[in-house]
Amino acid sequence: MSKSVGLMTSEELLEVLSLSKHATAIYKSADIIIQSANDAMIAFWGKDRRVIGLSLEEAVPELKEQPFIDLLKEVWRSGITYYAKDTLARLRVDGELQDFFFDFEYRAILDESGKTRCILHMATDVTAQIKASIQLKELKRVEKVLSDELAESNEELSAINEEYQATNEVLTVLNANHLALNEELKSTSDEVKKSYDQLAQLHNQLIIAEHTSRLLLDSAPVAVGVLESNHYIIESANDKLLQLWGAGHDIIGKPIDQVLGEEEATLLIRLVDQIRVNGRPVYNNDVKRLTEHLGFRKTLYHNYIFFPVKNDKAETISVMIVANNVTEQMITRLELQRVETKMRMAVEAANIGTWNIAPKTMTLVYNPTLARLFGYEGIEPMTFDQAIGQVTEDYRERIQEEISQAITTGGDYDITYSQRRFNDGEIVWMRSMGKITQDSSGDFSLFSGLVMDITEQKKDEHRKNDFIGMVSHELKTPLTSLSAYVQILQGKAEKSGDTFAVSALHKAGIQVKKMSSLINGFLNVSRLEAGKILLVKKEFEMDALIKESIEEFQLLSPEQPITFNSCVQVTVSADRDKIGNVINNLVSNAIKYSPKDKEIKITCTVIADTVEVAVEDQGMGIRTQDLPNLFERYYRVESEQTHAISGFGIGLYLSAEIIQRHGGQIRAESQYGTGSKFIFNLPIGS
Repeated sequence: MSKSVGLMTSEELLEVLSLSKHATAIYKSADIIIQSANDAMIAFWGKDRRVIGLSLEEAVPELKEQPFIDLLKEVWRSGITYYAKDTLARLRVDGELQDFFFDFEYRAILDESGKTRCILHMATDVTAQIKASIQLKELKRVEKVLSDELAESNEELSAINEEYQATNEVLTVLNANHLALNEELKSTSDEVKKSYDQLAQLHNQLIIAEHTSRLLLDSAPVAVGVLESNHYIIESANDKLLQLWGAGHDIIGKPIDQVLGEEEATLLIRLVDQIRVNGRPVYNNDVKRLTEHLGFRKTLYHNYIFFPVKNDKAETISVMIVANNVTEQMITRLELQRVETKMRMAVEAANIGTWNIAPKTMTLVYNPTLARLFGYEGIEPMTFDQAIGQVTEDYRERIQEEISQAITTGGDYDITYSQRRFNDGEIVWMRSMGKITQDSSGDFSLFSGLVMDITEQKKDEHRKNDFIGMVSHELKTPLTSLSAYVQILQGKAEKSGDTFAVSALHKAGIQVKKMSSLINGFLNVSRLEAGKILLVKKEFEMDALIKESIEEFQLLSPEQPITFNSCVQVTVSADRDKIGNVINNLVSNAIKYSPKDKEIKITCTVIADTVEVAVEDQGMGIRTQDLPNLFERYYRVESEQTHAISGFGIGLYLSAEIIQRHGGQIRAESQYGTGSKFIFNLPIGS
């Protein structure tokens, strides 16, 4: 129940119900733990308040052999309220098991998601009424039997009197015979009384059995009915079975083929014949039934279980039907089959291999497409070790670590690697993606995924990188010459006092440096992805490198204020030129994305065994959704302010790769509209 003004909360409602004059108890959890119970309910159980907090099975152990605890667990599981009347229960009161009859209700209290939150149990003791009813029936039967015996005795007595009057001469003999007859009648009366007591006891048991059977049938949590086996007559059916068949109580006493459709009735009659012959239960699932309502045809699916009901000669005289509507499950299963078929066709059309690995045994299961991609033509199924053995050495250890981590942590698995095909030994590139998921029992035992051949894509990348590297290298030569000519002309202009030429050549020199920086960036990307970029480590002071970078930018952008909060002199072992490129790239970005009059702040800090450098600006800032992608290759933040700013999105990518190859880390912090801060750290003495 939702909380709102004017309505009681679920806790308030449960508190009110617990104060009811009726016997009331509240259970929590699927183990039927007693959360609360009023005095009336505790008195019924014959216990004291120490039972609060125990499971009902622990608190009232005599209920173990009775159906009530199982009924409560079913109510908890299904969330469906269960009620019954005149139900027999055996409870231990004052140390002695006694029979009681109750009217009771197990009401499921559901939370907002529809799950059972607790069960409210209300009961009324009707033992006195039931026993009084039984005693009244017994008294009426005794009265009738005694009346019949008295009438019979009166008739015999009249005959004797007539004989006595007619045969007065043999009075002595008759008297003697009369005495003997009285003794015999007394003995016979004792035997009749004993037989009557036995008959009354059996009749009472029959009444209780019939009463219990009717209660169980009516209150069963599933659809239940009984068929007479010879003529297929419906002897009884509870409301759930009537609802399942779409029928009313008027079907009782009718043959089943007059109630159900021909196809379903024929199937059920065949099952009855089968159980009558072999005397064993039979099962039939997914029985199709066509119905029509308001002009619309609808297909339903039912599961049936038939149990034989036998007489004392072990002959099947009736059949108990237990049915269940599985239409929703069947529709879901059929839809799942359709989706799986479509997905399998899509996977096959896309030339994608699929695989499953059992985490405990590392057993590999795969589709034919994966075997074709791997070039595997063996008769026996390919094993996990065989597949790993084909991975090239530079990726083998990494792929095993990625698989182990995905299985251990339950995270995603996505790796691109190279391997040799089984049949021809050719090197191919694969991208494999997967995830560990739960099976039907809730265990994380399904590690599955896809694999795609990306060899052509990799070849295209290599060709592109080779082309970029070649073009970048060829462009560097004329740019070097152009830079030299600009410097020579600038020197001559300064000597001749031509201020216009000096200014123009200075700006041309800046543009040449920018072009050289862009070309070097592309060249470094090409070398990086080809595995040809090398780190030449040597010791240098970080403060000195940062100051050199600041001096260069103050010459190129003298109007941009840059402050430096230096740290203690700290020496690091790294590639000085490449770390300088990182610093230049971060400062250059800060200048490009900041107003000319806003300060750029650079700090250097020693933290434990690392040195941390931060470049902070007061520019336009970066949106939150862009932050995770900043260090990806060719990624640029798109906005109205960035359209006019040049760049290819490789500077931060190169910076991140350089820092990571030094064993450091790089990150960005920003609040849109107020500025950004880029921080990287390096191990000292690495």
